[in-house]
Amino acid sequence: DLVLVMTVNPGFGWQKFIPSMLGKIRKLRQMIDEAGLKTELEVDGGLKGNNVQLAVEAGARVIVSGSGVYDAGMSIADAVSLLKKNALPT
Repeated sequence: DLVLVMTVNPGFGWQKFIPSMLGKIRKLRQMIDEAGLKTELEVDGGLKGNNVQLAVEAGARVIVSGSGVYDAGMSIADAVSLLKKNALPT
C-alpha cells in the first residue's frame, strides 16, 4: 500500500535532506508505475519549502515534513502553505 523513502539517516529529526536519495525515489516511482500499482510513494526527511519540489518531481506523492513546518521561522499555516505551493510540479 505504501513505500517510504527516508531522505535522512533514520533516528532523529531536524536533519538535512540527502539529495542522493532522489535517484531511489525516481526508481521506485518507475517500478510502481510500470507494475500498474496504486502504491503511495511517501518521502520523509529534511523536506522544506526549498527542496520539496525535488522530491515531488522525482515521484513522491506523500510528503512528511517536521522541521519544514515546525522550525521554518514562520507560522505553521504559512509553512504548510509554502510546502504545498512549492510541491506543485512546474
